[in-house]
Amino acid sequence: MNNDNRIDEIYQTWDRLAEFGSSRAIEALDFLLAQLCQITNSQEAYWLGALRVRANDPSDPFNGWRPRMIHHLHKKVEIEAYSRRRINEIETAPIDPSIQAHTRLAGKFRAHRMRELVDDEWLQSEYYRELQAVSGSVDIIYIVMPINEDMESYFQVERTGDSPLYCEATRDTAAYLVRGIKWFNIELALSFGLQISQEPLQPAERRVLHMLLTDKSEKAIAAELNITTNTVHSYVTNIYRKFQVSSRSGLTALWLGKAVATV
Repeated sequence: MNNDNRIDEIYQTWDRLAEFGSSRAIEALDFLLAQLCQITNSQEAYWLGALRVRANDPSDPFNGWRPRMIHHLHKKVEIEAYSRRRINEIETAPIDPSIQAHTRLAGKFRAHRMRELVDDEWLQSEYYRELQAVSGSVDIIYIVMPINEDMESYFQVERTGDSPLYCEATRDTAAYLVRGIKWFNIELALSFGLQISQEPLQPAERRVLHMLLTDKSEKAIAAELNITTNTVHSYVTNIYRKFQVSSRSGLTALWLGKAVATV
């Protein structure tokens, strides 16, 4: 595919993302991850939301940044379990230089191939060998969009098996796709509850949240989710508290960009 066709495909991706609407943010995310795989000839992709949970701590090797939410395009039990374990072990496991490299660059949009962030020694490490064993990864492109000074949105695509390494042009094409949709990254952060609270929304709360962004009543939401109205109301109360709003209109205002003062 020539460059003009790539650019046209990216424009079409942006247009399609805008058509999903706020209540279908997770469906839109899966679409975007699939498009990133397609334009980069990759086999795997995921999105990760990272927060700076503490600042100005010189003893912290990751400058206060921690992963808080991860979403895989392909729901493979072994890979998802591996990712969760790595996130949970970040405080106790040996320092990962690839994560260090990311956190040193925090605050600016960036895109890198794996070998632009780590040295050959890391590629021979136990950490990387385990990644290869679980996912079959041979190369990775990371694209990172800062949302504000305390939150960043990561996209990662991977080639596996016998695929060739990524070239600079492929990295730059993927970066161009993500660079033009900061609005969508903000929507993702809100959808997962990451911009307002250091703790993400629970899966049940996210399901209710997406319906709150439509015109469905709490009774209708309860019927669709096959739970009681009281349970829905409890989720709604928690959602309002986490987003620091007091009503559905206040919640909707966040998605319209009227109350996101830090972006």
